[in-house]
Amino acid sequence: RPLTERLNQNYGVGWHILERRVDIHFTLVSTEYHLCNLNDVHHRSPGKSFLQPLVSLRGLVGSDRWVNKDELEAMDPSYSSSVHVRSSSNSGSSSSSSLLPTSSSDASGRARFAGIENSVDTSWSFQYATFPFLHGKEDSIVFLGQCYLLGEELTPLLVNMKGVVEQTEFFQRDNYLLLTSIRRSLVSLVEALYTDKGQSIRAGVIKYFESQGRNRFTKEDVKIIVLLESALLNLGRCIDLVKPAGLLAGSVPAPTWARALDALEKSMNNIQVVCDPDQPLDPKDWGKL
Repeated sequence: RPLTERLNQNYGVGWHILERRVDIHFTLVSTEYHLCNLNDVHHRSPGKSFLQPLVSLRGLVGSDRWVNKDELEAMDPSYSSSVHVRSSSNSGSSSSSSLLPTSSSDASGRARFAGIENSVDTSWSFQYATFPFLHGKEDSIVFLGQCYLLGEELTPLLVNMKGVVEQTEFFQRDNYLLLTSIRRSLVSLVEALYTDKGQSIRAGVIKYFESQGRNRFTKEDVKIIVLLESALLNLGRCIDLVKPAGLLAGSVPAPTWARALDALEKSMNNIQVVCDPDQPLDPKDWGKL
């Protein structure tokens, strides 16, 4: 931005300060669920937001105070053409040189020149990418992607509950509603494994991971069901423990919050272990994409 003039007045004495501001815009590119998690955490738990470093860049980063006009011209000979100011003279002139005295004290009574302030303003936008496993041709891959996303959508709740356990923030009711909704969705997916179609899904999951030579936990369909059932059990336990706070019906003791956090972390770990379709490439497959 060009230099902008600001008039500060205190006890009848005025100072003209020139502001030099730099606008920095960040474009964050990632999958939709990842960027949504960043945004939700930023609004629900701002103290733990992953976007906080961008916010912390804002503000005054330095100043060249008490620099007179001659010194300013020596630093930047073109400054007069880049200063956007409002005239304070009776003649209505908008020239920057008519506003800036040649020293910090002007005998004519005009406002003194107090120097230059340098500031930064930041902003960001999201560029969403599709999570490819939701659009796979095989039902087993879509199943893995759906379960994995449900686990990842618990991230804002996880961040919030860590803050509650650390006694740095309050529990957000929106996160409780999110928790109950995700558990219902996961129940529906797990129940589908017990249908006729579920048998082909389990077989497809085993075949997928065996073909990739990854994930020792999914070599048997029994282990898949056991781990997902365990994830549901831990989510149910977490809901029961935090329900008084989530429904605004009562308080939850600190030790109970710690147990609820432990149950949530176990559930998310189980989902990630058995349902993460995006496994690291085997070194022999490098360069084949």
